[in-house]
Amino acid sequence: MTRSIATFAIFFSLTFIACSLPPAKVKVPAPASTEGGATQTGIASWYGPGFHGRPTAAPVSTEGGATQTGIASWYGPGFHGRPTASGVIYNQNELTAAHQTLPLGTRVMVTNLDNGRSAEVTINDRGPFAKGRIVDLSYAAARTLGMIGPGTIPVRIEVIDSGPYRIQSIRPSLDYTL
Repeated sequence: MTRSIATFAIFFSLTFIACSLPPAKVKVPAPASTEGGATQTGIASWYGPGFHGRPTAAPVSTEGGATQTGIASWYGPGFHGRPTASGVIYNQNELTAAHQTLPLGTRVMVTNLDNGRSAEVTINDRGPFAKGRIVDLSYAAARTLGMIGPGTIPVRIEVIDSGPYRIQSIRPSLDYTL
């Protein structure tokens, strides 16, 4: 009996102390910069200077001809067969890409600035979330651009068309019109 009273007293005391402590001060990080030489034209800022969440890049205009330059990476086998942010199952053999802010379904021309090769891809996922990168390309797009070996390359993205597109859902009863 005394043992259970002692246990209850200790539990109550610890709970009381934990609830009465002031919250820890959290240092808010500075806004993300566009490191890695990323530059953008045709940008409309939606988030303002105080935004500290994702996405880390400023939105790119969806008007045809808007461009963004920076570093591209690619993703493939580990994500093949998994759902993307648009609901479409990722197929590494299709010309698709992930971008942080462009609307899903946007078609863009991606140009490898090292060798001049280009590929038209459809944005169907969100990312990349690696610092300094502006786009994640499917394996097929990376192969077309000649970037499988290096893994990352400098690219220019040019918006071709932002829709409307019908992106097929993983659930046939749903259909997303953009």
